[in-house]
Amino acid sequence: MHTTLIAARDEDGAIGRHSGGLPWHLPDETAHFRAYCQHKWLIVGRQTFNEMLGWFQPGHHIIVLTRNHHPLPALPHPDIHVESARSMEDAQTRALQSGAAELVVIGGAHTYAAALPAATRLVLTTVHLHSQATVLFPPVSWNQWRRTHTSHRRMDTSTTVEFTIDTWERTENTRPQQAAPTP
Repeated sequence: MHTTLIAARDEDGAIGRHSGGLPWHLPDETAHFRAYCQHKWLIVGRQTFNEMLGWFQPGHHIIVLTRNHHPLPALPHPDIHVESARSMEDAQTRALQSGAAELVVIGGAHTYAAALPAATRLVLTTVHLHSQATVLFPPVSWNQWRRTHTSHRRMDTSTTVEFTIDTWERTENTRPQQAAPTP
């Protein structure tokens, strides 16, 4: 099973604001994010989950990484499955036991940091601006990764902000060991 981190970062590595939300509005990049996540298992932190409540689509299976014991809010569609997990390992085990081929981590910063050691793929958008945002994507040891695809610079059609989407795969000798599902 692949564990993929997908994120948009500015030139300084910023992914958001401490008050919540993205420091930019790029409909074309958002469309890429939606398309990649469609019908996949998603893992998200509690705060990011709450910020994205209206974004989730039928077919998503969402695991909310949280230590909070309060119940998760209900989502408006019966074909959106939501559950919580207390650790990244627990979330990965659940997805693996359910037959998921890929678990996509969609944020926030603490969730990305928890998932990075087990990640096998990164799908990272670089937004070509300096947003002054203060929430950062975790540091990546780039010597453990190889770029397998790049989209080159694209311009968002509604904002004229440029961005590049790169896919990175973890090199074989640095791949995390994956536990077999328990029966």
